[in-house]
Amino acid sequence: MKGVYIDPLFGEIDTRKSTPRVDLSNVTDVADRLPAQSFKNQLGRLLRDNDGKVDVIHYSSCPDFERFLEKIPKHEIDCIYIGQRTDQNKAVKATLDCTLFLSDGVLRVIAQWCAYKDIRAQEIVDTLLVPIMSNDFTDRTFIKWSHDEIESLPNDMNIASGELFTLSGYPPLDA
Repeated sequence: MKGVYIDPLFGEIDTRKSTPRVDLSNVTDVADRLPAQSFKNQLGRLLRDNDGKVDVIHYSSCPDFERFLEKIPKHEIDCIYIGQRTDQNKAVKATLDCTLFLSDGVLRVIAQWCAYKDIRAQEIVDTLLVPIMSNDFTDRTFIKWSHDEIESLPNDMNIASGELFTLSGYPPLDA
């Protein structure tokens, strides 16, 4: 059934698109209230209720992704893909998304991550790359250049950020 329903914990779930959507701020609010394992259990319930796929949406370029990521037990995240989107903001070449593969399904975090100017490029570093690296997910994080081309996220912060800037359509000037 297409429409909007209210989940008792996560609030409004929009099922009008092909993948159900929930606002990141609602998810992080739940993460703040629950212990990590309980939060993971409730994410699992949300995924099972929605055929194993949910988009977690944030409408700015500076989401609180770290608060979200820190509350999922590390062993529950099998891998992370960082990919490119061209359907979020027509004013830029592309934005990035971050897909978490969990045992219960797939959570795709969609924000306005894009390196079209220096301050936005720094937000990619601060709100996407740093949380992944500081929470020791580098070894299971991949850059999805296309359906056929997927490579490991480099361990070096400068190289990794340059790769993500390029993925968002704005390679570093010194590349």
